[in-house]
Amino acid sequence: MSEEIDYAEMLEIPVATVNVVKKKRRRFRDLKAQAVGKVNERMESRAHARDKTYAGNEAAEEPDIVPETQAAGDAPPPEGSVTETALSPYEEPRRRTHPVLIVEFALACALCLTIFLTNVFMPESAINTFIRGVLSPDTDAAASRTYADFTLSGVVSEFADVELTVSSAGVLSFTGECSVYPACDGTVESVTQNGDTYTAVVAHSDTFESVYTGLSTVYYAAGDAVLSKVPFAYTDGANAVQVTFYQDGEMLNCYSVDAENCLSWNE
Repeated sequence: MSEEIDYAEMLEIPVATVNVVKKKRRRFRDLKAQAVGKVNERMESRAHARDKTYAGNEAAEEPDIVPETQAAGDAPPPEGSVTETALSPYEEPRRRTHPVLIVEFALACALCLTIFLTNVFMPESAINTFIRGVLSPDTDAAASRTYADFTLSGVVSEFADVELTVSSAGVLSFTGECSVYPACDGTVESVTQNGDTYTAVVAHSDTFESVYTGLSTVYYAAGDAVLSKVPFAYTDGANAVQVTFYQDGEMLNCYSVDAENCLSWNE
């Protein structure tokens, strides 16, 4: 064995050696800390540059302020002394309530108090009468309307298979199964039963009303409001239905019916 080693050294055969160095991996926390540090450095540098630019613009645009107490020719105040209190650019001035708004609010309160006192102690005063006239509807004018102030509509549907006739005395009559409508908007004044039929009186104003006899069923009771487009009664066709109109207690005969079962006042 030693002879082989001596023979190799004599031939000068090179022997290669390799050194293996294992590099440690960086931890994820170290990389995260470095990234956060770089971002913070950039943000701080940008903020510093912006503050320097803002300060330079203020120094260039705003003139020097001379205190009012300093007379002309006096020496300027030493550096570091405070001569004027200025608002910070990030400080908002305090809001002040305008005197006019205070006066208006006081006048409004005084007016409300005056209206309240006059309403309590002087209910018939002019201001209370005016307010009632503005806020309340003109019920007196609506109650005193005559028949000519109303527009008649059909007492049956235009699709109902019934024939309406009007006598010379002003009695409208028909026989057939159908719904019955009020000729005008109004309020049910009374509902009475006569055997198998009902009679309903509808008041349209204090002086104008309509009467319906021979009804099989009435859907509304006394005091209920009815509309001309909504049926308020029903007839099964077993009895004839008659409709009459009255103005101040006098029966009217000044209306007619057309082919579509619609009523209208005669001209």
